[in-house]
Amino acid sequence: QSPVVTNVVATAISSSQVRITWNTDLAATTRVHYGATLPLTGVADTSGFTTQHSLHLTGLEPGARYVYDVESTTPMGVGSRDSLGGALDLGPERGRPATASRGSFPAAPRRRDA
Repeated sequence: QSPVVTNVVATAISSSQVRITWNTDLAATTRVHYGATLPLTGVADTSGFTTQHSLHLTGLEPGARYVYDVESTTPMGVGSRDSLGGALDLGPERGRPATASRGSFPAAPRRRDA
């Protein structure tokens, strides 16, 4: 069973940093794919399995627009990736509101090669 991703939110915390959070119904990994252009070549992740995901991206270009997807994979290797193309505009000043959110979606199961 693939994890269902809900409550995806990206919040700028400075002109070059963003926090991306989301929830899953099953314990799963935390990974974000991001970039200023497609394909998304940046990847950030953390170790372990959780249902409450949070990643802090740093070193982003101030004033740039970034596109991102979130991905979570269960311990059994079944994953869900948000492919709705969320975008975040980073403002020149700290705390400028920059939030994107989406509803829940069940993604097609993907198995990691063993």
